Amino acid sequence: MDAVTLAGDLRTECGDATMLGRLAVAEAAFEAFCAGFDPGLLTASEASVVLPRLSVFKRRVESVEGVTARRVDVSSVWKHRGFRSMAQWMAATTGDAVSASAGLLATARQLEALPATAEAFAAGAVSLPAAREIAGAVAVDPSAEAVLLAVAARAIIASWSTRRRGCATRRAPPKTTPPVMSGCGPGGSCGPAPTPMVW
Repeated sequence: MDAVTLAGDLRTECGDATMLGRLAVAEAAFEAFCAGFDPGLLTASEASVVLPRLSVFKRRVESVEGVTARRVDVSSVWKHRGFRSMAQWMAATTGDAVSASAGLLATARQLEALPATAEAFAAGAVSLPAAREIAGAVAVDPSAEAVLLAVAARAIIASWSTRRRGCATRRAPPKTTPPVMSGCGPGGSCGPAPTPMVW
């Protein structure tokens, strides 16, 4: 089933064309990107930049998935469809493991009380495991959220900076250093300095 057909089916079932229409556009764009993606056309340096950008994309999708799951959770649709838990319905619907579904749902519930962490997760600035760890730590110490978000942000910035420096270094033309001359012989002839021994 293609994205447009899926969106049409969802609109028929749910009666909401606006958000589902935007989702169909995003799905079609990403399908086109994936269909035309050829890692062989990337240099190793370019691939090292593409990978973290895709990671941010994945985190944003996980954030949207989490809040959408909460929307279904509070509506009790899963109960009416014969499932014993929301996590079981999610697993059956998405194909993910029940444990993974339960973990995402639990984190989404916790982030409802942590808008700063929820915002960082939605922006792709923290991963799902990091958001879960932050939520768990804040449950013990409410003052820890700002500090932990700052630590997570610094880690991502450092990672990006390292990759970009590596990319720039690989693309920069090699620099040649003239040999250091030492000790001119009779008649003014000079030769390169002897190579020091390294033990």
